[in-house]
Amino acid sequence: GLPSAGAPLALSPSALESYLECPYKWFALRRLRLSEPDAGFGPLEMGSFSHGVLKSFYEHFQAAGHAKVQPATLGEARALLRETFERHLAFQPELKHSCNPLIPRTSFERAETNDLEKKLVAFLDREAALLPGFAPRYFEFDFGSAADFPYAGCLLRGSVDRIDVNERGQAVVIDYKGSLGNDYALDSSSPAAQAGGAVLPHKVQTLMYAQVARRALGLEVVGALYVSYGRDRRVAGAFDRAVVGEQDVPGIDVERCGVPGPAAEALGVSSFGELVDAVEERIAGAVRLLADGCIGPDPRGGDPCGYCPVLTCERRRIS
Repeated sequence: GLPSAGAPLALSPSALESYLECPYKWFALRRLRLSEPDAGFGPLEMGSFSHGVLKSFYEHFQAAGHAKVQPATLGEARALLRETFERHLAFQPELKHSCNPLIPRTSFERAETNDLEKKLVAFLDREAALLPGFAPRYFEFDFGSAADFPYAGCLLRGSVDRIDVNERGQAVVIDYKGSLGNDYALDSSSPAAQAGGAVLPHKVQTLMYAQVARRALGLEVVGALYVSYGRDRRVAGAFDRAVVGEQDVPGIDVERCGVPGPAAEALGVSSFGELVDAVEERIAGAVRLLADGCIGPDPRGGDPCGYCPVLTCERRRIS
């Protein structure tokens, strides 16, 4: 339930992003739990499994003496990833339901699992070209559970998939995705009535993670990226053009994601640090409205009604 009057809400970045997408969708999914998932074989299980494989892969790869996947070590990296994939697949039946185990039971599901392995192995080619000069340092970095992490008037809790750091202590936060839509670019933004009318990007999780890395780890964050390990081969989000160049993030759209640039100007900011702070300030307005119980339907973004269980909503968009 909600905390006592005056106590700050404890929220995850995904919950805040869901509220900004549509308050009523947040209420239906997070409070009424109208669409509580059963054990299955779908994007949720695929995503949890892939995150675990990539984390374990890099931990073992670095233990073998490699800071990052490089073109010269791709052969060794591919072999290790296949081995890691098979090892993780073998222990899925032992996992609790809350861990979203990936358990292929049919020939179709086994084919999908084999395809996922091929995608993750192929992703290593892009990984070898991503962020030269940076190396992964933190995996599934947990925040807000052992100690409170105040953010935008709430207590933020969650984990960051990955944080890469260079020799100067500059960092890029990375959120893995199975695929990316247009909403993940910084220039996909709009006014949010559920944040008092403030203009916000449609996807804000990595920008929240950027503030976590700054405050909890003392890092100078210069990028907040969504990286697809799927066949779309896309990278999106936001990055500081003074530090990170187009050649450092192959496939990213500089005009849509670079700061400074048109996307940042539309949000009224001129630097990456200013962007991270502005997003927190504007999300604070959403936290206040959420705490006040404002849950009227107000969809925003590219596909806000996807996965929403309220099929009879008068504001429902058909994509």
